[in-house]
Amino acid sequence: MKGKIYQIYCNKTGKRYIGSTTQNKLTARLQQHKYHYKKYMEAKDLGKSYRRPCMSFNIIENCD
Repeated sequence: MKGKIYQIYCNKTGKRYIGSTTQNKLTARLQQHKYHYKKYMEAKDLGKSYRRPCMSFNIIENCD
C-alpha cells in the first residue's frame, strides 16, 4: 500500500500534527485540513476574522 506520513507545523504556536494518508495526492488531503479548519473558525463565529494560518507542511516519509 502506498502512503505518506506528513507533518503540519504551526509556526506561531509550535504545535504540530502528524498524519498519514494513502490518497494519491497529498495536496488533496491538505485541502481537507484547510477546509475543516475554516469550518471550525466559522463555527466559533471567527469566520470574518479568518486568516490563513501560518503553517508549514512537510513529508516525513513517502512509502511508495
